[in-house]
Formats: sequence, C-alpha cells, structure tokens
Amino acid sequence: MIFDPEFDPKNETTIDDGEYTDASTDVKIDSVSISWRGDAKFFSTSYAINGGRKSLTRDLNLAVFKSAAKSDPEGGVVKSVSEKPVPNLQKALSWQPNGGLVAAFEKISIGNDKFK
Repeated sequence: MIFDPEFDPKNETTIDDGEYTDASTDVKIDSVSISWRGDAKFFSTSYAINGGRKSLTRDLNLAVFKSAAKSDPEGGVVKSVSEKPVPNLQKALSWQPNGGLVAAFEKISIGNDKFK
C-alpha cells in the first residue's frame, strides 16, 4: 500500500503479480524485503514464494516492470527482475546509489562445497 503525506491510502495491490502461482491453491508469501530507490519513485520487493524467492520492481502507481529495462520519465533506466521463483535467491535487496540497478544475490554450489 502506498500512502500520501497525510497517510491516506493512495494505491494498493498484492505483493505477487500472480504470474507463476495457481489461483485455485493457497500460496504462502513470506519473508518480504522492500528496497526503495533513492528518489522514492520506484521500489523493489523480494519475497519467498513456492519454494524460492521472487523479485518485482514497481513504480508509485504499483505497475510492475516486466521488461529487462524500462525508461524512467526523467531519463534514467530502471532494470527489473520479474521471473519464476529462484530457489537460492537470498533476502537482501538493494538499489545502486545512483538508482540505476537493483541487486540481490543467489547462493550457488561451487565444486565439492555445498555452498560458498
């Protein structure tokens, strides 16, 4: 939910876009992390769903960016991840200081070690 300066609701939506979930079953969304871009015009969410984590980037109208990149009306570029849940994607999520990139990390196996 997005609030105006008087804390009245401005926009509201569900956390997930429903693209990779089945509406006929109960889907548990857990462990949500939210990171705002420095100018507060965009935010990204990372959340646990269906045995993995998924990330979405939205604007203040709560529109989800599903393309690899979408222009910011003021000339910047917003890059986004919106895909099926990733099993080892971690909760941490952060914007690059200039607002041009959102980053998260995935825990993967390397060689004989289970995880590095």
